[in-house]
Formats: sequence, C-alpha cells, structure tokens
Amino acid sequence: MEYNGKRDGSELNNFLWHVERYFSAIKLLEEKEKANQATMYLHDLASSWWYRKYDEIKRGTCRIET
Repeated sequence: MEYNGKRDGSELNNFLWHVERYFSAIKLLEEKEKANQATMYLHDLASSWWYRKYDEIKRGTCRIET
C-alpha cells in the first residue's frame, strides 16, 4: 500500500480505501494519528509534497487535522 502522488482519482481512492481498512483493523480511531500513520505510505511526488507541508506545520503556517 503506497501512494506516489499521481493525479489519478481511481488510484487515490484505492489508496484511501486500503488505508482506512488498515486503520480499522488496528483500531486506530484518532484523526491526528491516522494522518501521521498515512504519511508513512507516501512515496515520490506525494512524499515531497508531505515534506513541504510538514515543514509548514512546524513553522505554524499550515495545519492539517484530518
């Protein structure tokens, strides 16, 4: 299970479906923890995007809660 940032709705929906199934299986309920865990499965362009967003979060210029 990974997402590379490709702008393909079907691929993104499949990734999200698998991630939600995984969260359900491990009984992960908190949105903040879900977001944190999901970032571990981002690769290529998606990983680069997250790196920039994470830096913005640390600087206080961006907030992602769900």
